[in-house]
Amino acid sequence: MRPIVRSRTVRPRPRLTRHEPIVSPCFGKEFGSSFTGGFRHSDYALEHYRHVLVSDARMASKANYLKLLASHPTCIATTGLHGSIGRKFGEYVAFFKAIVSERLGYRVPGDLAEGRNYLGFVTPEEYVEQAVRLFRDSDLRRRMTEANHHYYQEYLGPEHQMIRTQEIARGEGLR
Repeated sequence: MRPIVRSRTVRPRPRLTRHEPIVSPCFGKEFGSSFTGGFRHSDYALEHYRHVLVSDARMASKANYLKLLASHPTCIATTGLHGSIGRKFGEYVAFFKAIVSERLGYRVPGDLAEGRNYLGFVTPEEYVEQAVRLFRDSDLRRRMTEANHHYYQEYLGPEHQMIRTQEIARGEGLR
C-alpha cells in the first residue's frame, strides 16, 4: 500500500517554511517507501530545499501527479498564499481520498467537517501524528473516503457547481 502523497512548487514566501522542510524527512523515516512527496524541482527549491525534493523530477508532472494521486489513498494539503488550502484539497476530495490538512481558514459550502472529511493540524508534530493515524487506521481511512465521495456528489459535482453559481448570482450565498 502507498498511503501518502505530497508534492508542491516551492517559491520564496514566509508561510512555506513552517512545516514541509521539517516534516518531509520525518515522513520518509516514518513511512519509508510508502511515502511519495517533496518539493518539485525548481531553481529555488534546488538551492534552499534540496533535502526535501521529490526523488524524481518527472513525478511532479501533471500526468504523473494524477497517476500518483490515483494510487495513494491518503493525501496531504497545506496552505498556500493568504492561508488558503487551494485546488489540491478539492482534487483530493474529488478523488475520494483520506486527507490530512492544515486547518481550513475559510468557509466552504456544505457539511465538510474536520474529523470526517479530513484530519486537521497546526504544528509539525500534529502533521506527522495525523498522517500516522490515517496510515494505521484503515477503518478511519475508509470512512473518510466515503465521506469525501458523498461530499463530492453533494457539493462539488459540475451540476452542483452550476446551481451554486446561480444561487450566489441571485444573492443567496453559500449554504
